[in-house]
Amino acid sequence: MISAGFSDSLTIRIKFSESIDSACLAGDSNFTLKNKTVKLLKAHISREDPSILFIQINIPENNLFCDSLLIKNISDFSGNFLTDTCDFICYYIPGPGLPGDVLINEVLFHPDAAGARFIEVLNNSDKAIDLHTLSADTAGISGEHRQFEILSETERMLLPGGFYVITSDSEKLCSRYHVPFPGRISVPPHFPSMDQDSGSIVLFNNGDSALIDEMSYGSNMHLKFLENTEGVSLERISAQMPSGLRANWQSASGTSGYASPGYENSHFAADSGKEIDIHLSSTVISPDNDGKDDFLFITLNKVEEGTLITLRVFNIRGNLVRTICSCSTASENSMFIWDGTGDNNLRVPMGYYILLSESISISGRHSSVRKAIAVAEKL
Repeated sequence: MISAGFSDSLTIRIKFSESIDSACLAGDSNFTLKNKTVKLLKAHISREDPSILFIQINIPENNLFCDSLLIKNISDFSGNFLTDTCDFICYYIPGPGLPGDVLINEVLFHPDAAGARFIEVLNNSDKAIDLHTLSADTAGISGEHRQFEILSETERMLLPGGFYVITSDSEKLCSRYHVPFPGRISVPPHFPSMDQDSGSIVLFNNGDSALIDEMSYGSNMHLKFLENTEGVSLERISAQMPSGLRANWQSASGTSGYASPGYENSHFAADSGKEIDIHLSSTVISPDNDGKDDFLFITLNKVEEGTLITLRVFNIRGNLVRTICSCSTASENSMFIWDGTGDNNLRVPMGYYILLSESISISGRHSSVRKAIAVAEKL
């Protein structure tokens, strides 16, 4: 077998290196799908080229169909049988990229001498999306946008859950970091320029310039206890949380080599059962000095002795409001207190906030935990 794929939504096309003996197609078990229960219908040999086989397939109407095709008992006219084989096939109708469908998932804006800048995107939808229809744009600290860059010069489908990386130098990137899927790495003609201190990235549709995703980055978003952040990427923590939420971005772990281009972010691979247990005295505080819920008491459990912890509070726009502690030594049953004020010593406005706990143990285990808090006041 040379190739297998769909010629249209209901027809699988298989190309062999030899002409196929039609006698071997008498049975109905030559071709099966590994996962789908839909029935494969009649198979017939191409009249123009006897080395090409078409199989009619009965599938429901949808935009995406992927499965493994199992092939056995196929021979040429000399009686040479093909070794039973399996090939992955996909049929898809590209869907339009809508806001939130494709997400900025990882960014390296300040590489070291051995690495290269990159932007990674994730298909967060249930449809195939043509990367040729999307572009990336960047802006520096001044807010001035640079020349945008189409993610792929040719038609290229990003399937649901798929990752795709554009970089300034694929050779450097692949030699500097662990890259298990180099086919997901691409070098555009003009990689968008990125400031090494701070800036922003925007994804948009080429056709109508509709915004798909946007995030701002900065060197101050890295873990405070990292002495050197050159060559350390910022990874998205959750696809469900907004890209503009500062608490949704974290330095890539040391165990991943400080970047994970083209595959799942290192924080998603963490064992949640080993995370520090953060216990809050309440999810609502009212810092009005009435003696009730004036303070938030934060207690830590499941803490390895000697762990360093940073506790920060962000508003729902992702702006840092208060640093409760930074690289403080923590132990079992350690307690911290937030009085509802910001770093400016003024009481924060009523609304929702996120408490972000970042820690690293003496054994090198990293943990990141987020808790929602509401600040209330009497009306």
